[in-house]
Amino acid sequence: TQTDNKDIIPYIPNSYYTVDGERYDMTPDEYTQYKIDFGKFNCSQLESLFASDFYKNLTTEQKEEAITKVYNFSRDYLRKGKYYELYQLLGNNSKNLSTYLLTINSFTADLDSEGNPIPNSKKLKVFKYINSLPLSKLAKNKLFELAGYSTTSMQQDETQPKKIIRPRR
Repeated sequence: TQTDNKDIIPYIPNSYYTVDGERYDMTPDEYTQYKIDFGKFNCSQLESLFASDFYKNLTTEQKEEAITKVYNFSRDYLRKGKYYELYQLLGNNSKNLSTYLLTINSFTADLDSEGNPIPNSKKLKVFKYINSLPLSKLAKNKLFELAGYSTTSMQQDETQPKKIIRPRR
């Protein structure tokens, strides 16, 4: 498949970045290491993504968007942004960071018969997916937090008594 989307082509990152409005210019040695780390991170994340069932079921446009997001995750990670802590918590599963995040971001709420979102249906999908992963509780909590949910709401969902629906007699 051919595309005109230039965002999916690997590129050389800038020698500077901005944190909280402050520009930071890397030294030549820092920049060299940054490029090496950027390439290694992207390579491991993309290899994992390409091997995933999630990726295999995407359209061409969705695949392009996923690749672009991997590059964004990489920049964030290398700047020790919001994904850095999660990457550290994932340990041996760190190569799957992008796949986990992209899968979680792909979930949508179920719709009722009138086309309205069913409350908490998306959250339940995210919760089930995260709990199915072979990760530590800390890593799962961080993933849930990055998905936009508080870890206390996740714990409440775990302790909620299940409703038992009994057939009418």
